[in-house]
Amino acid sequence: MFRFKRKYVYAGIVSLLALGLGAVSHSSVIVEPPGNMSLYGERFQGDREFLRHLKSLPDRPKVEEHKMGPRLNGLIRNTISLENQSAGPLAAAEKVRIMLSISENNDHVALVLEERGAKVLYRRNGMTAVEMPIHAIEDMLNTLDEIQFARLPNQFRPMSVTSEGVGLTGAQKFQNIGYNGSGVKVAVIDVGFKGLTAAQTSGDIPNNIIVKDYTGRGLQTQYLHGTACAEIVHDMAPQALLYLLKIADEVDLYNALDYCVANNIDIISYSLGTFGSGPGNGTGLVDAAFDEVRAKGILVVAAAGNEADGSHWQGKFYDSDGDDIHEFIPGDPEIWYNFIVAIPYKDDDGNPETNDVTVIMRWDNWPAATIDYDMYLYDYDTVQLVGYSNAFQNGSQPPLEGIVINLPDSENYWHTYALIVTKKNGEPAGADIEISLGGTSEFYPIDNYPMIATASSSIAEPADAKSVLAVGAVNYSKWTTGPQEAFSSQGPTNGWAGISAYTKPDISGPDGTSGTTYGTSSFFGTSAATPHVAGAAALVLSMKPDLGPDALQAYLQNSAVDMGVPGKDNLYGWGRLFIVPENRGLPWLLPLLKKKE
Repeated sequence: MFRFKRKYVYAGIVSLLALGLGAVSHSSVIVEPPGNMSLYGERFQGDREFLRHLKSLPDRPKVEEHKMGPRLNGLIRNTISLENQSAGPLAAAEKVRIMLSISENNDHVALVLEERGAKVLYRRNGMTAVEMPIHAIEDMLNTLDEIQFARLPNQFRPMSVTSEGVGLTGAQKFQNIGYNGSGVKVAVIDVGFKGLTAAQTSGDIPNNIIVKDYTGRGLQTQYLHGTACAEIVHDMAPQALLYLLKIADEVDLYNALDYCVANNIDIISYSLGTFGSGPGNGTGLVDAAFDEVRAKGILVVAAAGNEADGSHWQGKFYDSDGDDIHEFIPGDPEIWYNFIVAIPYKDDDGNPETNDVTVIMRWDNWPAATIDYDMYLYDYDTVQLVGYSNAFQNGSQPPLEGIVINLPDSENYWHTYALIVTKKNGEPAGADIEISLGGTSEFYPIDNYPMIATASSSIAEPADAKSVLAVGAVNYSKWTTGPQEAFSSQGPTNGWAGISAYTKPDISGPDGTSGTTYGTSSFFGTSAATPHVAGAAALVLSMKPDLGPDALQAYLQNSAVDMGVPGKDNLYGWGRLFIVPENRGLPWLLPLLKKKE
C-alpha cells in the first residue's frame, strides 16, 4: 500500500500564486494504487520507449503574449476554448481579479479601466488590483501602454497536513501565575472558520471575538482550518482578544493587514503560505506587506510550510546534450522528465477543488527575467499534453511559470504525469530553478533513481521574510527528542537576486495535537505549530506589555530549547518553543528555570 500524503487543503480557485498556489488537508489519507502494487511499481521503471515517444512529438505550443502572467494567460486561453465548445464553468463576461503593474499615470489608467467595466479594488507599491470581465483583459493590455504586466493575485494555502501543546511549551506555568493573555489582541488570518459556532458553544473559542470576512463567501464556509488555529491560540492564551479574519487571495490579505494596523493588533497568527510571490529571499510584494506590518509594531507568526518531503525540488537547469530540455538527473539525457502523481479532493464543504495538480516554477533571474524557461505536463498513460506554461520572459515578466489542473471529482484514483522543463533555444542553462507542487501533487521516484524532491530551501512565503517569525513543526509525541516533522519546511532562504541566504525557520512548535475542531483527527503541520507560538507570544506580552515585536520575538527565541546542531539551524530554528515566566521581575532566573524543563 502506498501512503499518499494529502498535505494541503487549498483555499483557491483556478490560480494560485503569482499565479497563486494552493494548500493542504489536516490529515493523511491512504490511497490504493490501481492493480497490483508491485506491477504498478514496475511501470515506473526503465520505460525508455515512453521517453523517446514523448521526445519525438511535434513542437510544443508557443505563446506570444509578453504582458500577461502564465496563469492569467492560461485562464483566458481556457475560457476561449470552452466558449468555442459552448461548455465550461467560465463565461467571458465573468469578472476576475487581476493585479496590474502600471508604469505611470495611475489615476488616468484607473479612470480608463473603470470606463471598461473594471473596478479598482486596491493599490499598493506600484501594483493595482482590479476586478473586470475576462473578455476585456486582452484588449486592455493591448491598448493601454501604461500597463506593463498583468497577473492573477497570489492565493494562500493552509499549512496543515487540536491541545497538548499548553503543557509542553511552558504555557501552563504562565497561566498558573495569572498571565493568560489579558489585554493582548491576536488576529488569526485564515481561509475559513467553518465550525466556529460549534466551537464557541463548546467553549473552545470564546464568544467575545471579532470577525471579518473579506472573501464574500461566508466566514464559516469551506475550511475548518482557521477555527482549529484559533482554538489553539485560545488554549494557550485564554484571555487574549481574538480577531478572526477570512481571506482568499492577495487583495484580501492586504485589506486584512491594513485592518490589523488600524485596530492596533499585537500579534498575527498566520498559518498560510504561498510560493512565487517573490524569489524566496525575503522580498516581493507579499513579504514587503508583512515588513510594513512589523514596522508598525505587530509581531507576525507564520508557518514555515510543509514542503520538505515530496512537493519541492531545487537545482540548476542541466542540459548535457544541448537539446534545451532540463535533466532532472544530471548527466543522464534520457531522464529529462519526472513523475508527478495526484488524486482529486474536496474542501470541507464537499466542493471539488480546482487545483489538484499544481506546478509552480521560478528561477534566479529576478525581478524581470531575461532567461526564458518553460514547463510542459504530459499524461503518462496517454502521452497527451494536458498542461503547459510557456510565457515569454524578455525583461518584462518575473521568472515564473505555473500549471494548474482540475481533476474530475468522480475519478478517485492516481493520475500520473511526466513533467518536462525546457528553455528557449539559445537561452543559457545553469540558472538555479525551484519547483513547488500544490493541491495533492507530489513527486514520485522513477527508474532506479531516488526521489528527486529536495527539502532544503523549501520555506514558504511570507515565512521567508526576516520580519516574520517563521515556525517549523515537531510532533508533540517526539517533542523533547525530535526529529522535526519530515514535511516541515527547511531553510535556508534562497540566496537569489543579490541577497545572501539566511537561516529559517526561527523556532519550532508542536503539531499532531488533538482538539475539538478536527474531532478524532489530529491537527498536523506547521499550521498547528504556528498558533502555539502565537499564543505563547500573547502570554509573554501579557506579562511584559511594553515589549515591541523585536523584543517579543527575542524573548521567544532566547527561551527556546536548542535542538539539532548548536545554535540556530535550518531545521528547528533556535529550537522548540518553551517559555519561562520572569519571577517577580528577576530575568536572571530564566536560564535556571529553563534547565528544569
